[in-house]
Amino acid sequence: MRGIYASALVCVLGCSSAPEPAASAERVEARRAFESDRVARVADVEISRADVERVMRATGLDAREALTRLENEVLLAREAARRGLASDGPVRTSEARVAVQRLLELEVEATVTPASIAERDVAEVYEQRRRVYDHPQLRASVHVLARVGPDENAARTQEAERFIEHVINEMRTEGALAVQQRYASSPPVLPFEIRAEQVPAMESSDAAAPEYLRAVFSMADPGVFPRPVRTSFGLHAIALVEIVPEAHRSLGEVSPELRAEMVVPLRERRLAEIIARLEQATPPVLDEAHIAAALARDPNEMAP
Repeated sequence: MRGIYASALVCVLGCSSAPEPAASAERVEARRAFESDRVARVADVEISRADVERVMRATGLDAREALTRLENEVLLAREAARRGLASDGPVRTSEARVAVQRLLELEVEATVTPASIAERDVAEVYEQRRRVYDHPQLRASVHVLARVGPDENAARTQEAERFIEHVINEMRTEGALAVQQRYASSPPVLPFEIRAEQVPAMESSDAAAPEYLRAVFSMADPGVFPRPVRTSFGLHAIALVEIVPEAHRSLGEVSPELRAEMVVPLRERRLAEIIARLEQATPPVLDEAHIAAALARDPNEMAP
């Protein structure tokens, strides 16, 4: 849980300016004027446009998202101080960061634990993903298809077959995935439709073209099937890209990892509820003009 919030705490609560080299009086004055451009106030804490832009540079967030993160962290720091987890002082100090982490431990991590997730909820997720945990051998593939029906004239069918043989040679020399992706993005203009797709891992009994499945499951190792494969859809160049060994993992075996995964969004929801309650008690006051100015700025041109 701490990993989810630590980067935000370091960036946001510690976002006051670092010491700078000596500068001219004019530059210092310009800097002070720039940093006084308040975009929001949370109780007695002001958030400047420079604060927002520092978070934007550090996180890649846009101005609205960066401002929201700043507001949230100020609210959490104030709540931590109110709870006696830190002195009632500045909210952008190392002490405030530690206090917010402690608040999150008490109100989020200790409240929403993997063990607190109901067994029925874990079982429901297991059933949704049963094929991931309990399955026979699976095989993933890619293919390039020349669409020619069984009633296609002989000349067009022969042209499609020559094209697919050419694709098979390309797959062998260039790599199956690279060839599939190239034909998917830029299919050639031919008398027949070309489709290039990645096919998710399948069982041998899946509802797919039986000729396709036979080709994929006939190969001992990943590689390119040596000849065109005809199905009801047309002619295929096929490459086996992955063999997934069979797996038989019970609910009891995977329950710990499912709980560890499921607890993350539940904790995020708990944090959102805490922030919403704090916002209701202390609504941030926004300066829309300065927010608009921050939104309009190019992050690459922001002051260091």
